[in-house]
Amino acid sequence: MCRAGAYLPLAATCCEPHELAPVERADFFSDLVRAGEALERVYAADKINYQILGNLVPHLHAHIQPRFYGDAYPGQPVSGPPDQPVFLTAGEYLERIAAIRAALQLL
Repeated sequence: MCRAGAYLPLAATCCEPHELAPVERADFFSDLVRAGEALERVYAADKINYQILGNLVPHLHAHIQPRFYGDAYPGQPVSGPPDQPVFLTAGEYLERIAAIRAALQLL
């Protein structure tokens, strides 16, 4: 099970990071790393996985996934939905959003 994750879209229309202007590229990767650090703090993750894909829908975006020892994908990237999805209440979503926002403010 992957307990959490984030998705970082890019407003610009492109498919690859190398297509960005240098300043946009630096901003994209800075935001990516900042989001990963915030998720690591909030979820006490053992590792953060960063994936830049776009094979299905060709636009630049990244998936940021906290990883934990003993998760459902040992020794490999998270692929596909978990066997046992986790559904949160609206209140739990709001709590997680608030925690991530607070962590981002500290960075």
